[in-house]
Amino acid sequence: MAQSLRASTSPSFLALPHLNLKTIWKRTAGQRKRNGLQWALLYHGFEFEVQVHRGVDDARNMARVFPFMDWALGDAVQVKDYWH
Repeated sequence: MAQSLRASTSPSFLALPHLNLKTIWKRTAGQRKRNGLQWALLYHGFEFEVQVHRGVDDARNMARVFPFMDWALGDAVQVKDYWH
């Protein structure tokens, strides 16, 4: 990864397909307008823990919403070749 950053290119793992978690959650919960992580937590009865937009805290808070998501929707919202 460090070598690709030095060469001013994206790390190779960024070219892999990924899931748009916000879209999966919105479709699972039937939400259209309110769709941020903080709203998703409130929707399921949780409060945002620690600091907003701190990577580790965001990841932990996202993990709390995962059990409520319909993962069968994953194929429909898979983003391919995002960085190219």
